[in-house]
Amino acid sequence: MGKGVIIVGAGDFALEVTEYIVEHYSDNRENVVSDIISSSHNRFDEISSIIGYKPDYHTSHKTIQNKENKEVLICIGTPESRDSIYNELKQSNFVFHTFVHRTALVSRSARIGEGSIICPNVFVGACSEIQVNTVINVNSTIGHDVKIGKSVVISPHVNCNGKSKCGDISFIGAGVVMNPSCSIGAYSKVSSGSLIKDNFDEGFLVVGNPATGRQMFHVNESKT
Repeated sequence: MGKGVIIVGAGDFALEVTEYIVEHYSDNRENVVSDIISSSHNRFDEISSIIGYKPDYHTSHKTIQNKENKEVLICIGTPESRDSIYNELKQSNFVFHTFVHRTALVSRSARIGEGSIICPNVFVGACSEIQVNTVINVNSTIGHDVKIGKSVVISPHVNCNGKSKCGDISFIGAGVVMNPSCSIGAYSKVSSGSLIKDNFDEGFLVVGNPATGRQMFHVNESKT
């Protein structure tokens, strides 16, 4: 058996990812989910039902035992929360699990950072780069030479065409299409169904077809 996986979160996304993990490793691993870290039980009972046993439950990473034999996977769908938790766990010397579902098609020349989650039926194209702690949700397409920053959340059915860019800690809503070479700045949020035909700076709220945006805050002032 390989290292156990510590799931951070016990909500809807954690439920989905746990089922992916159980299905993915069903042939060669037992008790793959060793621990759950969450501030509330939320869907803990349902998660336990999916994996067939109750993993150890914690409200803090500080009570995790034998962490040298485990890897952590952050299953939370908010970029800011993902980034904060990742930084805290990194400072505490946790090792991160990188999950790529068996139905995903990932180019050999693509680079995927630690702690990232690549969900079912995702395509990741040639020479693309996905940085640490990022989620690419189901049925999304990451084209050639696309750059996705750290702690980004890409929702289902997103199409990031060739050479497009998503800045750190950004959120891309379901069904968004990014035209080739377009970019979204760090800490930006793109509403579901938007069509990105232009470049948007950091801290923007982007919506519409074609998309327009307004700056929510200046990143250098509020995020440093």
